[in-house]
Amino acid sequence: MFRMTTLVAALALVLALGGVAFAEKTYINGIDANYPPFAYVDKSGKPAGFDVESMDWIAKKMGFKVTHQPMDWDGIIPNLLAKKIDMVCSGMSITEERRQKVNFSNPYWNVKQVFIAKKGSTLNTDQILKGKVKLGVQRGTSEAEALQ
Repeated sequence: MFRMTTLVAALALVLALGGVAFAEKTYINGIDANYPPFAYVDKSGKPAGFDVESMDWIAKKMGFKVTHQPMDWDGIIPNLLAKKIDMVCSGMSITEERRQKVNFSNPYWNVKQVFIAKKGSTLNTDQILKGKVKLGVQRGTSEAEALQ
C-alpha cells in the first residue's frame, strides 16, 4: 500500500510540475490594424497580415502563444512602456527617439517613404517641405515627425 501511494503521489507531482514546465507563455503583440498588408483586421474580425502571420510563425517555432492587440499607432509605445502589451511586431520604423525608449530587433523589412502625385501634376517636394501644400499623415509615425 505504501509503495502504491508513494508511486501515485510521485506521479501526481511529476504531472503537476510537468504541466507547469510545459505550459505555454502567452505574449501580447500590439499592432496597428490600419496598415495592410502588414497588419489589419479581416472580415471575420481576426487580426491578419504579414506581421501577424510572421509573429504567429515565430511563436509556434519558439513554443509560445501570441495574442495580437489592435490599437492606435500613436499609443503603441506608451502601451508597451505601460506593460499593457509585451511587444510590437507591426512595421515600426527605427528612430533615435524610439531607440531611447524601447529595444529593437534586427530589422525584418525596409520601407522607403516617397511622395507621389498624379502624372502631369505641378506639385513638387519643395512645395510640400515649405508647407505650401497640406498633407495628411498618421500621428506618431516617423513620417509625421520628419515633416514637422
